[in-house]
Amino acid sequence: DWSDYSHLWSENPDLNFELLNNKRNKHDGVFWMPFISFVKYFECVDICKLRHNWYEVRDSSNFYPVPKMMQAYYLTISYATELDITLHRKISKNLRIQRSDVSLCIAVINMEEQSNGNYRIYSMPIVSRRDQHKLISTNGFLQPGTYVILPFLFNQVNKYLDNTQFTIGELFTVVENSKIRYEFSIIIIVRKF
Repeated sequence: DWSDYSHLWSENPDLNFELLNNKRNKHDGVFWMPFISFVKYFECVDICKLRHNWYEVRDSSNFYPVPKMMQAYYLTISYATELDITLHRKISKNLRIQRSDVSLCIAVINMEEQSNGNYRIYSMPIVSRRDQHKLISTNGFLQPGTYVILPFLFNQVNKYLDNTQFTIGELFTVVENSKIRYEFSIIIIVRKF
């Protein structure tokens, strides 16, 4: 049903003309499917808010429980920036039931360097809601400064390792990001003002 040559297109000639004739080429990665198939094969959809002056970066890693350590991304903002962040938890089908009690949250923390070389939390300009979904998104505005992006996975019942995907989109000249100690996936979408 998903191919350009499906018999279903002959049953819908108007859709065939409207959808398939506007394709750039047969191998452009664009395909159409019935809504019933979409619901059957996909659990969620990310609607991209990327604009012409935005830049997106994706990074995939894993959360591993480590005592007295926090997994995070370090982020330097040079200009006032709009930021979109999505934390996406990859769940293998055989662990779906056991992992349903895991809830996600994302926090962006503004760090301030002290004279002794240590850092202190200055503010938390962006904090998402905590929810038991496969993904969580949030957005906000950041002023120039040093930030840490903290993905949180709350799980009181089981001890399975969680493979978490974060997506970070960024305006390339504005944001620099690097991993600190933890591996996970992150996407940030940023716009310079």
